Amino acid sequence: SSYKAYTNKNITSNSWSTDITASYKDKKVFGKLILSLGKSEAYGFVVIAAEDVWEPNKTVWENTIQSYDVE
Repeated sequence: SSYKAYTNKNITSNSWSTDITASYKDKKVFGKLILSLGKSEAYGFVVIAAEDVWEPNKTVWENTIQSYDVE
């Protein structure tokens, strides 16, 4: 996957995201990785879950991702 610029209500610059997909023991895994540069540190934020958990809770995961913030 390639990274693309990431913004939300808390972050307006210096962040990038990529979608995660993988397989593990006959299960698909989905998620998102966000990398951010704060004032003095770098941050990584990962949300990942098996497909049977991700899909029915997609709104929860999206809300969690949208609430991500750094200093």
